[in-house]
Amino acid sequence: PATDPSRAKGWATNSAPPGASASQLTIARRSSSSTTSTRPATAPAATSTGGATLWSVDLRASFDRGGEQSGGGLAVAGGRLYAATGFGELVALDPGSGAVIWRQRVDSPISGAPAAVDGAVFVVGRDGTAWALSADAGKVLWQATGTSSKLGVVGSAAPAVGERAVIFPTAGGEIMAVTRLGGLKVWSVSTAGERLGRAFAATFDVTADPVVQGDVTFAGTSAG
Repeated sequence: PATDPSRAKGWATNSAPPGASASQLTIARRSSSSTTSTRPATAPAATSTGGATLWSVDLRASFDRGGEQSGGGLAVAGGRLYAATGFGELVALDPGSGAVIWRQRVDSPISGAPAAVDGAVFVVGRDGTAWALSADAGKVLWQATGTSSKLGVVGSAAPAVGERAVIFPTAGGEIMAVTRLGGLKVWSVSTAGERLGRAFAATFDVTADPVVQGDVTFAGTSAG
């Protein structure tokens, strides 16, 4: 079949260092804009417009070097890159050099990407706990408890930030709204639906990033 010239491949690169796992994150810089991959990883890398590696950093946790973890993701805001990891850490980096500015450990693996708005970074853990951290220093501002789950999919949804509240999706199928200031839970609701099969039927992850339009929140689960 004919190839659309507007969709011709410009370049491709392998960001994985020798011996690394398949879970990698790549940041591709193109002109004055940048794009990020949403694949979970602990080794973000930046590439030039020609595909050459500009920098790469290993974010595996010093307290857990024995195995690989899946989950997490990236967010860019205020001139910083924020990386959440399956080791239960949120790390702030300089997007130009990859230098680590700060890292903060939370009490649960983070399965989805963070959301960063107005000086705060929001993440939700595999155990259903939601956190707000200061963007400048990584200090925990507040945390809220949601529904946990024994089972879950690899790579789940990220929080959605509204004008007054943050919508957190959890592995237990709960969606909760928490005030941006103070971390007060305003409401929560459990999603419906189950997949067929003994293992899948026990998986309730909200796998699609919530979308807020006016006073309505839309979300999708692994049950379809």
